[in-house]
Amino acid sequence: MHIPRTLFVALCALTLTLPVIATPAHAQPSGTTHSLKPAEPKSHSTFHRGKPHAAKSAAARHHSAKSAKVVKAKGEKAKVPPVAVERTENGEPVIVHEGEASFYGSDFHGKKTASGTPFDQNKPTAASRELPLGTKATVTNQENGKKVEVIVNDRGPYVDGRVIDLSKNAAKKLDMIDDGVAPVRVEAKPSEQPTEAVKEKVEAKAEKADKTQTAEKPAAEKPANTQAGASGDQPATGSGSSE
Repeated sequence: MHIPRTLFVALCALTLTLPVIATPAHAQPSGTTHSLKPAEPKSHSTFHRGKPHAAKSAAARHHSAKSAKVVKAKGEKAKVPPVAVERTENGEPVIVHEGEASFYGSDFHGKKTASGTPFDQNKPTAASRELPLGTKATVTNQENGKKVEVIVNDRGPYVDGRVIDLSKNAAKKLDMIDDGVAPVRVEAKPSEQPTEAVKEKVEAKAEKADKTQTAEKPAAEKPANTQAGASGDQPATGSGSSE
């Protein structure tokens, strides 16, 4: 078919004026699917692996001040077993604190302690909420009988039932690294303190604890079957008594 020259030129001009339809940059190739569901954020949860005690790794165990406060109600303090006072044969008071011990994680190495000195995990030191700073104490692992002498230079631990936080050096000597925690007996004698100032503080602590201990004994040790004014061989029981 012959197309006149003028008509051919007109068709070419018309073709050049048509708009160009651009393909969107994000268009998917034919045959593919595209989910509109937004990507879920990655989880930032931390999981403890290893032995059951791994969850008590020192970083989580101690400060402790932070982790324990999370699970405590606002203003509630961690419960610490009471301090007791015993006496040697010559009558010297001995502060005794029994409960659970844990140890610091490596993350705390070099950080400032409550005493102002940097924490050194390679030295036999400890944290206590009851003993004065600078106190020299003997810690005994009640599971294996091993002992270590430590200097209290920090405050803590802030976890129910815990009485002392040990440096890694001290924990190794008690053979408690694998378990992470251990039942211990902590003892501090005034006569064994490194300075006179610390000795006086330990003596004052022992005196205060002894008074509290003495004040609580009468009520605890009072026989349940006795009553003021009861006579002879007739025990005062609930039956027959007037209220």
